[in-house]
Amino acid sequence: MVRKDRWVNQYRLNRVFWLPNLELILNCFVAATASVVIGCNLLLEYLNDQDFHDQGLIIFLLPDV
Repeated sequence: MVRKDRWVNQYRLNRVFWLPNLELILNCFVAATASVVIGCNLLLEYLNDQDFHDQGLIIFLLPDV
């Protein structure tokens, strides 16, 4: 009986900790994902604006299709 009560109390502690913070964790995940996507888009936009062909630089090696 003591073991079961200890497990139930631990479960309640975990539930009390995770449920209020679940929204915060999800918001951080969404913000990090959005930051990576925006950063990649800005980098690709910058690379597309540059004229690398005149400088003879190869940025991406793509296979010939």
